[in-house]
Amino acid sequence: MDKKQINENIAQLVEQRTRKELIERRLKELDEEMNRQFAIIDGMEKRVDNEAKEVEDLQLSNIRNLISKTLGEDEDRLEMEKEDLLWAVINLKEAQQMMELLKYERQILKTSLDELFSIDERLETLLLVKEQNLKEGSYVSDTLEALNTLHLKLENEKQEIQEALEVASILKDLLKKLETELKQLNDPKKQIDFHGQDRYSSYAKKAYVKKGSDLVTNINHLMKKLENELNDLRTKHDINLTQNVDQLSKFFVILFENLINSFLVRRSFKDAIHSIESAEMKIEKLILKLNHEYEKSNKRILKIGSDREELLINS
Repeated sequence: MDKKQINENIAQLVEQRTRKELIERRLKELDEEMNRQFAIIDGMEKRVDNEAKEVEDLQLSNIRNLISKTLGEDEDRLEMEKEDLLWAVINLKEAQQMMELLKYERQILKTSLDELFSIDERLETLLLVKEQNLKEGSYVSDTLEALNTLHLKLENEKQEIQEALEVASILKDLLKKLETELKQLNDPKKQIDFHGQDRYSSYAKKAYVKKGSDLVTNINHLMKKLENELNDLRTKHDINLTQNVDQLSKFFVILFENLINSFLVRRSFKDAIHSIESAEMKIEKLILKLNHEYEKSNKRILKIGSDREELLINS
């Protein structure tokens, strides 16, 4: 396929893709219109049912009045209700007809869209062929190479951000779990005897300390892993949690060793709660920043893809 034929095919595919995008936009509008129409029809059907019920009730009332020969205002009311029922039915039929028209248009557009399902892939294939045939060292070739390099860099950055987000999310959950464990000390139903003089309270405290210490160890491991992930990123993040983790470790050491004076435990407990809340705030702030950077990278990638495509189409 020569250059002229490639350009003609590309132009045709671009036109078809534009048509595909218009169809997709209209299908989205149709779905919204049909949802609204469904709600309208549902309301009209209920109104028709109500009007029919009122007509039926008045007809029965008139029959009773005929038997007792006391026809009055009910007859006029019956005529009015019949007229209301008629208009309700007419409006319902119109709404149902509109729905059928919307369904018919949607069916036609879906059929047209199915015929264009591979447009994007075919266009991308032709653009790659055109890119491979470009003269090395030309302006277009050099520009594309720069765009491709930047695209790859941003994709790697997105992957690194995603990995950092996954670690941060797990770390956030562990911090919340540890906070829950710590706050059990203030729960009268689960409160641990700080003195630990009897066998059960001593065992309970040791088990509690082991569980909390294990959580702190996992948090410390994840903190180091997160710091390593952040070091790989282009944008540096200052999230030093070492002091927070040390404070938490210190609390469990004090809790374990203190067998007489609970004052030290309570003072350390307040420091530990403050430390873990501070760590949670740091992690939440980091997650927000990373999500923002992820979206920025994603937008830049889309822009590069658009610029690359436009350059190839117009070259």
